[in-house]
Amino acid sequence: MAGPSLAFGKIAPLKRSNRLPIFAAGIAGALLIAFGLRMGQGGSAAPAAAPIAPSGEPLGLSFPEPKVDRLSTPKGEPAKSLPQAASNPESPPAKLEPVTVLVQLNYRSDQAAAADANVSLWREETGEGAAYRPARRLSQVQSNAEGAATLTAAPNQALEVYAKAAGNGPMARQRLGPLESGEVRAVRLEVERPPAPMDLEVRDAASGEPVAGAALRIAMISQQNLGLEEFPGTAKLMKRTDGQGRALLPGPARNGKWLLVDAAGYSPTAVDLRMLDGIGSPEVALHQAARVNALVTNGAGEVQRDISVQFVAQLGNFRCTFTAVTNGRGEATFPRLPASIPLVPHAGPIDDVPALFDAVQLEPGEERQLALKL
Repeated sequence: MAGPSLAFGKIAPLKRSNRLPIFAAGIAGALLIAFGLRMGQGGSAAPAAAPIAPSGEPLGLSFPEPKVDRLSTPKGEPAKSLPQAASNPESPPAKLEPVTVLVQLNYRSDQAAAADANVSLWREETGEGAAYRPARRLSQVQSNAEGAATLTAAPNQALEVYAKAAGNGPMARQRLGPLESGEVRAVRLEVERPPAPMDLEVRDAASGEPVAGAALRIAMISQQNLGLEEFPGTAKLMKRTDGQGRALLPGPARNGKWLLVDAAGYSPTAVDLRMLDGIGSPEVALHQAARVNALVTNGAGEVQRDISVQFVAQLGNFRCTFTAVTNGRGEATFPRLPASIPLVPHAGPIDDVPALFDAVQLEPGEERQLALKL
């Protein structure tokens, strides 16, 4: 029996066994259409499929959208995001605050406030070798009328406080060590009162009249040679007396050893400053200077030129040497030598050790010719 034939313009009827697959395919298509309509009503379109590489990875770079947590909202309202957790960056380092040192100064003798004292804050000397750091002054102020002073510095360094009374009294010191940021440290120091000023008067030993223009010098040590007639030569000039023969020396002058007094036409003198302690207005008497013209000859009576002649005077415990050189006539002139004290003369070539002669003592204002033989 021949199979069904397809005639032009007519479709041959299907067998019953072929109708079931066609019916199932129709139902599946309807379901797909319904699902697509539902998705379209939700307002979201499916992203286009990315082309796939042979390895299974999408081609190109992808930038994922940030993940947002959403709250469920009624239909038709925009979604709300959950609050994000607060960020916690690392805290910046704490700012270092300067340290403060409060200093109270009092005089040791009577505990009175030390006003106008010099107060300074120093960084201590620390370390050795490559780590060595020298001491350094960080700040300096003066105390107020109540003896108080405030100083500041950077923290975390070893500190020291120095203080001395107005008028350059002795120095007081206290170590503080390292201070932490913002620390306030109170310090109490006792300082010595500086010596009182010396109201000095210079007078003529014979007449009692004031000596104007007298030079006052302070020597810290016993100098062995004070040069030529410029007594005392190497000591620093402090003051000169006024028309009334008076001069006010600063208190620290009492810390010296010798007060050297010299005036034109007078014999220079040295006064031990320790002898003036407790005396408010010490008085110094000057004698008229003596004059000596020394003639130097040899054993044959021939005058000697270019010979060094010296007179050594012991002024208290202060040794002073006066020197002159003989001229072409063999004479050495000393216009101002101390009077009323022993003078030891020496004579010899400038480069030789001089010979010792007997001591002489001159009267104030005396002029003497002195013969010295080599």
